[in-house]
Amino acid sequence: MDGLAPGVENLSSAGDDTWRIDVAAIDEALTRPAQEALLREWSPDAVVTDYHFFWNNDIATELGVPCVAFSVIGPFSALVMRLLDSAARESEPASQVVIVHGLPELEIQIPVTELPEFLIRPLKRDDDGFKPCHVALFRCLSVAMNTFEDLEQQYRERYMQVGSLKRGYFVGPVSLPLPPAAAGTSDSPCIRWLGTKPSSSVVYVCFGTYAAMSGDQLRRWRSGWKRQGSRSCGW
Repeated sequence: MDGLAPGVENLSSAGDDTWRIDVAAIDEALTRPAQEALLREWSPDAVVTDYHFFWNNDIATELGVPCVAFSVIGPFSALVMRLLDSAARESEPASQVVIVHGLPELEIQIPVTELPEFLIRPLKRDDDGFKPCHVALFRCLSVAMNTFEDLEQQYRERYMQVGSLKRGYFVGPVSLPLPPAAAGTSDSPCIRWLGTKPSSSVVYVCFGTYAAMSGDQLRRWRSGWKRQGSRSCGW
């Protein structure tokens, strides 16, 4: 992928300077002027803003229009990350596992060694540079999430409660526009390969950007699928 060093497949293998883009995004002095000028020039009927740009809620309020925060993270993942902060603070200092309570019909235990760096860092220091983002999220009219209600219904409801959010719009799946049918997709190796498989015979597994998966864990995943009679490809 352009912009990433060779061998970097997720944040667990990226360097510390990877977070510079987040630091720049929440830098109000750096990022706000251009956004504010654009909003005031166009005077929109509503503002849909990224989670990082917390100041857009204040600008929308001044313009007298609603502000909706858009999150690319689904309710389940967002809920786990929300609960993980308090779970980590309640854990014993020497604990090797963080237990996430509060999930509907589910309890997750996560080894500290497998927590993504961005979730470990708050445990190492008291300051939270993203606090203004959290506060603005609560003040927004609503949050729009990249999912649909039937996929994560119980986690959607729980996340709205835990996050003290006013309302949620579930608008997924949102992705880049598909090419016109006339353009054809026969030159895509992936599409051609899928076309050779029976209907409902392919399982797509995505570990996400933040997953820290060791080689041994990947081999166990593959072994598990093989035991189910699946032929794994592309692990």
